[in-house]
Amino acid sequence: MRRPTAVPFLLLSLPIFATPQPAALVEQGVISFGYSSRAANYQALALNTSSSGNVDLFNTRLTAPVAFNFIDGIRPWIGTEFSLPTSGASLSSVPRPDTLTPLRYRSSDSDFSANLWLGKSLANERLSVGIGHRFLFAAAATAEAQVGENPVGRMELSTGPRGAWFLGVASLLEGHEMSAYYSQSLESRLTQHVNASVQVTPAAIATIPMTLSATSRWEPESATLAYRYHLGRDQSFGASATWENWRSYQPPFMTIEASGVSQPDNHPEMRNVVSPGLNWHGRLLKHHLYFDYSFHPTPLTDTATTGVINLLDADTHSFLLRYSYELGNRSSISLFNQYDRFNERQVIKSDPTGLAGPGYTIRGYAWTWGLSLNLAI
Repeated sequence: MRRPTAVPFLLLSLPIFATPQPAALVEQGVISFGYSSRAANYQALALNTSSSGNVDLFNTRLTAPVAFNFIDGIRPWIGTEFSLPTSGASLSSVPRPDTLTPLRYRSSDSDFSANLWLGKSLANERLSVGIGHRFLFAAAATAEAQVGENPVGRMELSTGPRGAWFLGVASLLEGHEMSAYYSQSLESRLTQHVNASVQVTPAAIATIPMTLSATSRWEPESATLAYRYHLGRDQSFGASATWENWRSYQPPFMTIEASGVSQPDNHPEMRNVVSPGLNWHGRLLKHHLYFDYSFHPTPLTDTATTGVINLLDADTHSFLLRYSYELGNRSSISLFNQYDRFNERQVIKSDPTGLAGPGYTIRGYAWTWGLSLNLAI
């Protein structure tokens, strides 16, 4: 039996701008395997250069009812989901603030991730609630830094697991499907503790303990409201709006914490954004077709691009097309393709004689494709 669930139906292998579907109908007792590949390209035209990245991910998901009574006969279900890079853990790099660096579509998107959630249907399965935790395990990174006149040189930064809570609620009543979903922000921070030696006099060397750190991956706090209307069993239309909190954004640049060491503030000015989306689902016999469009305004303000920092981002239109075929016995196979188009954006530097001055024009796009296999267990 299909049951509505507020647990996010988010295959981690889906594209970066895939609209969250917390009210998707998830079948219990199904294991899913997925693979996706993404290629993104940003161009800074006046600089005659570009920044690109490719990410390949493998994903698996399992949802099944808990086999024991939880509280006074309540029998919830649990779900797990894993995503890992097909090439294994890799060593990423910490960019300098003046380096062309995409705000999204970075190699750290391929960090190993895992979701674990618990959900329960109520009110004769017309209402569902869920809560879960997301785990992120980032690989190490290399960086180059200089403190004053003393080059620290090339070093390796390491990190531990990070996590964030998410929760949601969904209802399905006479063809009307409504849901709300909330997720905490998620940050994977690389750190390294070192002792820097400074020669004060020919015979005296001072040791200064310091901490070097950088954010390898950061995802904003978000909240989604979604509505879908079902025209029988063969067609449905939906709309959604996702709010994202970018004001607490942590850039991927290195910071140094030490007594007497000063450094410029490389935190760009960001704004919170709301991304609207529309989607449609059609069914003919065993064939299912899904179309999703969403618009994502950039959280990067014009003020943030006028200085030394060269983060690349622009308003983005996202188009997702997915096809699914029923294999019988609650099993299916799916293919998807998503195209993200970044609007052209003019960047004007406050110092026309400085680095990257007087400015440049950003253009870009991203293609993502993938497939998944859902098997009944």
